[in-house]
Parts: sequence; C-alpha cells; structure tokens
Amino acid sequence: MTARPPIAPEVAAQLITAAPTRLVKKLDAEPAVAESWVWAGHGDRWTIATDKGETVSLATPDGVVAAVEGVRCTCLLSPRCLHVLAVIARLPAMEAAREAVATGLAPPPPPVLNAVDGDMRRAATNAFEAAAALLAVGAEATGAILRAELLRTVHGGRIAGAHRIAAAGTRVARWLQELHADQPEFSSAGLADDLRELLTAAYLVSTAREVDPMWIGTARREYTHAGHLRLHGVFTEAIVARDGYAGVVTYLTDDRGRMYTRADVAPGELDRAVAAYDAAAAIGDAVLSHRELGRAGLFVSDAAVSNDGRLGAGASVKAARSQAASRWTDDALARLWEPPLADQVERMFAADESPPDRRPAGWDLAFLDGIVEGTRDGAVVLELAGGAGVVRLVAVSSHDRLRYRENLAALGQLGGAAVRVIGRMHRDQPRTLGLLALGPHRPDVLAMSEALVGRANVAFDRLAGAVTSTAQPLAAGPPLVDPLAALRRRVERAARSGVASLPPESASDIEREAQALERRLLPSAAGLLRDLLAAATPPDRTFSGIRRAPDPIPFATAWLRVARFEEAARRAIARDRWLR
Repeated sequence: MTARPPIAPEVAAQLITAAPTRLVKKLDAEPAVAESWVWAGHGDRWTIATDKGETVSLATPDGVVAAVEGVRCTCLLSPRCLHVLAVIARLPAMEAAREAVATGLAPPPPPVLNAVDGDMRRAATNAFEAAAALLAVGAEATGAILRAELLRTVHGGRIAGAHRIAAAGTRVARWLQELHADQPEFSSAGLADDLRELLTAAYLVSTAREVDPMWIGTARREYTHAGHLRLHGVFTEAIVARDGYAGVVTYLTDDRGRMYTRADVAPGELDRAVAAYDAAAAIGDAVLSHRELGRAGLFVSDAAVSNDGRLGAGASVKAARSQAASRWTDDALARLWEPPLADQVERMFAADESPPDRRPAGWDLAFLDGIVEGTRDGAVVLELAGGAGVVRLVAVSSHDRLRYRENLAALGQLGGAAVRVIGRMHRDQPRTLGLLALGPHRPDVLAMSEALVGRANVAFDRLAGAVTSTAQPLAAGPPLVDPLAALRRRVERAARSGVASLPPESASDIEREAQALERRLLPSAAGLLRDLLAAATPPDRTFSGIRRAPDPIPFATAWLRVARFEEAARRAIARDRWLR
C-alpha cells in the first residue's frame, strides 16, 4: 500500500478548529471511521471515497497536504464536514526534516550556547502548556481539539526555529493517532519517551536565556564540500520504519575509520526495502547498486557530505568504482573490529545521550569476533574472542521477506564456528545485538559464494550453509530483575491516562512502591514518585467539598522529573550490565 501523504500541522489544526463542535465530538467517538473508505493516489492529488458516496480530495504538491484550500469534499458542508475531519485524522503530521543515520565515529566538540529570543521562548512556552494539558487528561482521552492545539504548537515551533520541539510534537501527535486507531504500531513506551523529550525541550527553551543548540535542533540537513574521498563499503541494512518509510542504508568507511552512509529511504513498505537493495545507489556517475556498494571500493571527487555524514549526489559529485572489492580483512575495514567490546559500549552510551543529528555513524553498532556456542531462548550465543564474555545475537525483524530469522537459525547450527559479525547494540538488553551482517573469521567456516565478498547482509543474503558440526541448544539463563519497573509503569500509565492513573485511593500502592525503591537504594526515585502522587491529588477542595482538579503545569513538571530520572537511572544500570 502506498504511504498516505503527510499534512502540515497548521493545516490540520485550522481544519479541526473550524469544524462545528458536534462533528469534532462525533469524530472523537469514532476516530478511525475513514479507514474503511477507499483511498487512491493520483500524482499530486489523492481522492478518498466514503461509504455513502461523498469524495474527499487532497491536493498534494510535493507529496504534502500544505494548504487548507487543497482539502475539499463533495458534500455541501465542505470543508467543515465530518468527511474532511475523518480523513485528516488518518494523515500523519509532516515532519520538518527526517532524522538521519548519523555518521563519523568521533563525538563533536562541546557546542557554544545559543541565545533564546522572545519568539522562540513564547513558542516553547505554548508547547509546554499544550503538552501539559495533554498529559493531564492522558493520551487515551485526548480529543481532536487538544490534538489540534498540539499541532498548532508544532507549527509555531517551526516558525520560531524551535525545531526539536516541533519534531517531538510531531511524533507525539503520531502516537495519539495510532493509539486512537488501535494500530499495532502504538507503543506506550514510545509515547512516554517522546512526551518526555517534548516537555524537556520546551521547558529548557522557555526558561533559559541561553541553551545548548541540541535543544533547539536544525531544520534541514546541509551538505558541505568534503574534497576527495576514498571509501570502502562495509555492509547494507534494510529500513522498514513505523512511520511508513522503507529502503536501505549502506555504510562505508574511509582510510581513517570515519563512517559515511548512502541511503535510499522513501515512503513505502517492505517491498520497497527489498527492491532498493538492487536499485542504483546514485553516487555521482558511478553505476552500482546498494548490494554492490556495500562490497565495493569507491573514489569520490568533489564529495558532498552532510553534517551527519550522509553522502550527497549533486551534479558536481564524481565517483568511480575501484577495481578491487572491499573486504573485511582489508586494513581500512579490519580496524573497525580492533576496539574491545567495552570501548564500543562506552561509545554507544556516550552517543545515546545526544540527539540523533549529533550521533556518529555506527554509534550503536558493534564489530565483534567470536565462536558460536549454540542457541538459547531464540538467540544465538557468541563467545567473544579474548575472553570478553558472551553476547546474544537476535533477529532485527520478523518480516518474512527479509532473511533475519532464516539466517539467524542457520548461524545457530554453526557450533564451534569462528565468525565475524556486525550488530546493533540494544541499550536496555545487556549483551544483546540485533544481527545485521556476518562473515567467516576463517575461510572454511561458511559456504559463501565469491559474489558475497566474504560477508552476508543478513536482511537480504541467504546464508547457504556450514561445514562445522551442529550446535546444541543451551540452557536458559537467569532472568534479569528490573529495579525501575514500577517507576516506568507509572510514567507510561500517566502518559496514557493522565491524572486518572493516580487517584487518591492509589496512595497505598504508591507508598509500597516507594518503599521498595528505597530498599533498592533508590531514595531519590521514591521521593519523586511521592511528589507525582501529590501533584495528581491536591488537597484543596471547593466549597461543596469536591476535590479540585490538579493544575496541569505542576503535574507535568512532577511527571517530567520522574520520567527524566527513570531514563537516566535506566541508562546507568544498562551501561553497568553491558560492561560486566
């Protein structure tokens, strides 16, 4: 299915607020009514046929619903009708700029603080108030009016240059849409994380004279002249994102170990990712696919490279393929496997604290050598070289047309095999990697065709077989205890249900959870949890004896303290478990 066009937040907000209240309430009662209608794209226009015979049309120049005038319905109430409201409720909010795959292995230098002007401060204040109002009622009870106010603050943030606030607000709006449509992609954890980022950025920008530029963000990716580059393909991974984008990203490295990426990601689903693997990578005038680029040497002149290391393909860029293939045993690539696991873990956790556009390429990738021990709980256990312990290799995706599970199962049969792997580290799953690429550490370990040049991109290439003995299943390991589980549950429940998740009668449960945190030597967490309950249940009452509704701002502030503590504590615990 073709991905639906995004809608500019200010357009959605105008259409929602202009509609009669009775229609907004009707939409809130049945937010997914347009899912059963017939959607069709025709170039720069979409039409949606309702089940009663009306037709909503969307003008989509550049693939975006960018103007109120571009939204029309054949009914007499257009555009202030339920049909238009139902359609725009199913459109994703337009992002100012897509997050990029970051590149470069060294972190950037500390930034110079940016002054916050009046317009940006007002936009941030409006965003904090809108997010606080949303949090007070909870995502489940958020109606079209609150969502429109959130989208209005997203637009205001972009106009004022507060791009990180706008991006976080866009993601929160998407979570609301998925929750109300009961879509399987919805995640309470994702909603809570993006709401935490929105409130954090809005609070810092609205209260500070100067702020770290990372909390302001950038509008778009800029490319600069990087001269001449000699690059070596490392591997290619599939991208199938939850927001309707799909494709591939190929990683390359230069002779100094800095990594670059060339991506082909656009609106689409799984089929697009599969097709993009053999599509042209389009770097200068070099004619090669992503399948080839991840295994080839490349000379690039007048290279255009973005701040996050993406390779551009402008008219002035020239590229030529090297006659020699790029092999993991070459000096330029072999150095990626030299740092011990502990150093790679430290790199990952250092970058994890930065926003996406500051993270270096490969920031969460591990390059490891090891011996296959067998399988345990659906994962392949790899004993690392040099006595560095073991890691678990898991499938990145369960999509049937991608070969993650198939190749993981084949690898699990290579008992005693010495292999070289590339995997994505899971921060909150100690010693766990999502397997992305693998190859033999000795030439007799895996049966690979010469065309694979010594490695398999796990999403696409089939691992043909092994010449080693079959591994035996391993006994299950002891489960890990999460000392922050209760705190995380309160954070996620509040994001979904607001103050209603913390009624006065929950005081005994909260106190029991707080005491458990104190026994685990987390007194600060216990205090923050008690403060959250106090903010949700203020003691003052009206003259008639009814308890007053809590103020959204103090409640949002208390929730933000809990959420930020939980995130920082979870990161510290995860780092400790990774390094054991």
